[in-house]
Amino acid sequence: MAKKKSSSLKQKAQNLFTTSPGGTVTKTVPLPPPKPKVAASLVVPGGMTAEEMAEAEREQEEEDLAELKQMEEEDLKRRAEGIKLIERAAAKAEESSNKGEGASNGKKKSSKDRFKDREAKKKEAHLASLPPTNEAIDAAILREKLFERDSLKATCKALDLDIHEISADGHCLYAAVADQLFLLGIIKENNYALARNAAADYILSHQDDFLPFLPSASGEDGDGAEEDGMMTPEGMAEYCRRIKESGEWGGEPEILALSRAFNIPIHVIQVGPPTIVAHSPDPDAKGALKPKEAKEIRACKITFHTRMYGLGAHYNSLRKHTGGTHFGAFMG
Repeated sequence: MAKKKSSSLKQKAQNLFTTSPGGTVTKTVPLPPPKPKVAASLVVPGGMTAEEMAEAEREQEEEDLAELKQMEEEDLKRRAEGIKLIERAAAKAEESSNKGEGASNGKKKSSKDRFKDREAKKKEAHLASLPPTNEAIDAAILREKLFERDSLKATCKALDLDIHEISADGHCLYAAVADQLFLLGIIKENNYALARNAAADYILSHQDDFLPFLPSASGEDGDGAEEDGMMTPEGMAEYCRRIKESGEWGGEPEILALSRAFNIPIHVIQVGPPTIVAHSPDPDAKGALKPKEAKEIRACKITFHTRMYGLGAHYNSLRKHTGGTHFGAFMG
C-alpha cells in the first residue's frame, strides 16, 4: 500500500483496527516513532534511490486509486441493476392487475400467470426490504477493505506465508487453528470439532483463569450474572456447552485456551498495531511480535479480518508461500 495516504485516512484505519481479536485486553506495544526522512541522494534498502522509491510509491497509489474506482463502478452497476429489477417488478405488478381485471370479467387466469404474479410480488417485497444505500459510507468501507488487504499482505510477505481461506460459517477460528495444528503434526485429523472440544474442555477445567474476563451471556443485569456483570460458574458450563455444540464464533479467550490446551503459541496476524498478537502457553512470553521474531517461533499462525468479509470478523489459516500474491486465490 502506498505511504502517501492522507493522515486522516491513516488515523481512521488505525482507530478501527487497534482492538485485538475477541475485544479483550492483551499485551500491546507502543507505536514506533516516525522514521526520519531519507535524503534524496541516499540509497534505500533494495538498491533504490529515494527518487525511485517515491516514484514507486506514486505508481502504487495510482494503482490503488484505480482499483478503488473500479470497485465503486461495479457497485454502482449493481445498484443500477437493482433499480431495473424494481422497475420490472412494478411493470409485472401492473400487468397482473390488468389481468386481474380481465379475470373479474369472466376470464380465468392460468396457473402460469398466477405463478408469475406471485414471483413478481416476492421480488418487489424483497427489493422494498433492502436498506437505503449511502455512497459515501460504501466508498469508505471499500477504502477500509483495501487498507486491511494491503496491511495483511505486507505482513504475510514478511513472514513468507500465504493465506489459506477458511469457510465463513461460524467455525472459522476453530477451523483455522485445526488446520495449523494438522500442518504441525499436533493432531492427526484436520477437523474443527477437535479444536472446539479442546477449547471448551480447557476453559471448563480452568474456570478461575477465564471467569474474570467473560461477561454474562444474559447481560450484566440479566439472570445468572454476578454483581459485577461477569459470568457465574453455572453460566460457564453453558458457555462451554455452546462452544462444543453450536456454531458460535470464537475469540480471544478461546485462542488462549487452545494455545494452552495444545501447548503451542498461536500468532494472530491483523491490521494492528500490533500486527502480530502472540498468545502463548508461557505467561511471560511477549504479547506482540515483529515479523522477524515470529518467523523464528514454531506456532500456529492465523489471520484476523474485520472488513474483508460481509459477516464481520473472520479468521483464516496461513501456509508456506508457494508463489503469487500471498493472498492465495481469493484476494490477489
